[in-house]
Order: sequence, then structure tokens, then C-alpha cells
Amino acid sequence: MDGILTGADGELFEEMGERPKQLMRHAYKEPRALGDDANLWSLANMMETLEKNFAHTMRINERREYHEGMSWVKTRLFETHHREYENFVQLPGESVDSMFSHFQSIMNKMRKNKLQLPYDDHERALKLVHALDRRVWEIKVAAIIESPNYETLTVDELFSKLKSTEIDLQSRAKVENPSAPTMAHVSGSVG
Repeated sequence: MDGILTGADGELFEEMGERPKQLMRHAYKEPRALGDDANLWSLANMMETLEKNFAHTMRINERREYHEGMSWVKTRLFETHHREYENFVQLPGESVDSMFSHFQSIMNKMRKNKLQLPYDDHERALKLVHALDRRVWEIKVAAIIESPNYETLTVDELFSKLKSTEIDLQSRAKVENPSAPTMAHVSGSVG
């Protein structure tokens, strides 16, 4: 029975409701228990429809995997995401968490289409430093660039520095004006 209710990869047909599944299981165990021929005919039609839908879904998935796996498609997707990487900047009011999440999403898309990325961790950290909104981060960026570990800065180190500064700025803003929206409130509406 599992061969009827499952696909080649073992997934249950999600499109089926629970009642048709129960009928099919019952009919498989006790074919005559359903009663008249109309119920059996209905069950046979349902099974035939499910098999056609499953075969169609499998063909679509095979085509998608084939085309997405072709080298020219991967190259084109990588180029698209590479442009997105090159044009990446922090949006006004965007939090550090949101910015890093967006950046990591771009990196994952690039990595999906090319296993060896053209940038190491330090180069990605520098990209993020120069993508920061200078109206908010100008002093911090200057301090990072002038720091002794600038030549070995990693993305994780940069995130820690920026996140701690963001928390300090939010705390100070809340103390100075408790009724004013903080960066966290503003950034929640972006991205």
C-alpha cells in the first residue's frame, strides 16, 4: 500500500485529504469491504488521478533540477548574485542583525551556484565595513579601519563590534529619551 500512497522518494501525497487516504488503506486491506462497485470505481479513479499527478510532479522536478544544474544557468545565477553582492549597502534604519542576515542570504545564493567563492572571510568583512550607513557608523568605521587588526578582520569580529555598538546606542537613546523610538523599533519595519 505504501507504494500507492508514496512517491519514489518516500514522500506522502500531501494533496490528498485524510478521508481518501483512509479509504485507500481500507480498500487495500479489504477490497470487498467497501461495498458496491461504485465505491471501488471511485477509488480506482482516485488512484489513477493520484498516479498521474505524481508522475507530472516528478517530471517537473526532474526538469527543474536538470536546468538549475546546467553550468550556464549556474554561471548566470552566480553573476546575478555577484552583482547583488557588489551593490550591497546597509539600508537606512536597518539593524545590524538584519543587514548581516541579508548579506548572508546573498552569500548563500552565490555559494549555491559556485562552491569556491572569490572572496575570503576578510574580504567579506571589508565589504561589510564599507557598506555601512556612514551617517550612523562613520566614527565606528574610522575606528575599525585604524585598528591594528584591520588586516585580519573577520565577519564574526565585525558583527561583534557593530552589535555591541548598536546595543550601546540603543541603551543611550532609551535613557536620554524613553518615549522616542529606538533603532530597534525603526529597523523592525525594514527588510
